[in-house]
Amino acid sequence: MNSLRRRIMISKVAAGIDYVDLGLPSGLLWATCNIGADSPEKDGLYFSFANVVGHTADEGYVFDSTTYNNTTGKNAYLEISLNDATYNAAFVNLGSPWTIPLNNDFTELNTNTDHEEVTVNGVVCCKFMKKTDHNIYILIPYSGYIDDTTLDLHGEQGFYWSASRCTTSGKAYYCQIDSSGATIPNWYGNRYSGLPIRPVRYPDMEYVDLGLPSGIKWATCNLGASQPTDAGLYFSWGNVIGHRQGEGYNFNQTDYNSTPGKSLTADIAVGGTYDAACACLGTPWRLPTNVEFKELYDNTDSEWVSNYNSTGVAGRKFMKKSDHSVYIFFSACGLYNGTSLYNEGTNGYYWSSTYNSSSNAYYLGFYSSGVLSNYYNNRYYGFSVRAVFDPSL
Repeated sequence: MNSLRRRIMISKVAAGIDYVDLGLPSGLLWATCNIGADSPEKDGLYFSFANVVGHTADEGYVFDSTTYNNTTGKNAYLEISLNDATYNAAFVNLGSPWTIPLNNDFTELNTNTDHEEVTVNGVVCCKFMKKTDHNIYILIPYSGYIDDTTLDLHGEQGFYWSASRCTTSGKAYYCQIDSSGATIPNWYGNRYSGLPIRPVRYPDMEYVDLGLPSGIKWATCNLGASQPTDAGLYFSWGNVIGHRQGEGYNFNQTDYNSTPGKSLTADIAVGGTYDAACACLGTPWRLPTNVEFKELYDNTDSEWVSNYNSTGVAGRKFMKKSDHSVYIFFSACGLYNGTSLYNEGTNGYYWSSTYNSSSNAYYLGFYSSGVLSNYYNNRYYGFSVRAVFDPSL
């Protein structure tokens, strides 16, 4: 294996559960089973929204508003963060980097796979298959949902919690699974209802050794991307939940003020609650500091590329000074302000972990004429994130 470029290989069986690569644009990996299930067609556990303790369908647990109001999940009003030990059932039950899919993840699954209704061991499921190889697939059973102690629509439809927030009081988003696939990825229902969870995780990441003085290695792709040309996810500073192009998330000051990141008054701690890189990829991945962005710029040769590898994607290459065949490519993904994407194809904006003020944080910026280092901007903007691999962790 090339010592300058390494893939962090994680076993296909992680934390007691398998995952499948369906060839999705984001590279997102889907678990083969529901949380609490030991085979793909089984229901597993049912959860009320944002609670980490699940219950079997025959347990007699009461999924109603009175019971729910006495649970921890009652206090969750934001999207469920990746490494949230209070509200994220996937993280608590399976460990990092497992998480609960967002609405847009269900949409991506439905759009980029072929699917059909099948019966396995007497259980009706939807089979989501990789478009280029139908031997690679996941089964999602029609597990229904529990209201009070009654299991409804079992064998007819599946209802699965999303991690996406819903501003309607007492409601949360879920995805409906039936013969048409993931048909309604933006509906919301009662938070107290009992729904299963099908967890996901982000792909393994490669890094490149550019021979930097610190020994830090840089990831080859943005967070949430499977190749260097992909934009991946956009994040507001200090938040570990990212959003994709077209998702409609509002990167504005008002929404940012209701996120965990707003409370930060110092640099993002390595591997902490606010470190998106560690949340997505696990240790020893983390966010780069502003100093490390400067080190990257000062100790590599950099050039603007208008058509990277004939893909039509523009961005900037940072190349090892002694060997230009060793490099990383940052795509010019632009930035989100509100729900609008600006400067895509002309500018790149990448968050550091370095705090500036209650309103601003430091980032790496670039365009065709040069690189902006030691600059800061509005924390609520949606910027890209490029992780670093820290051998000291």
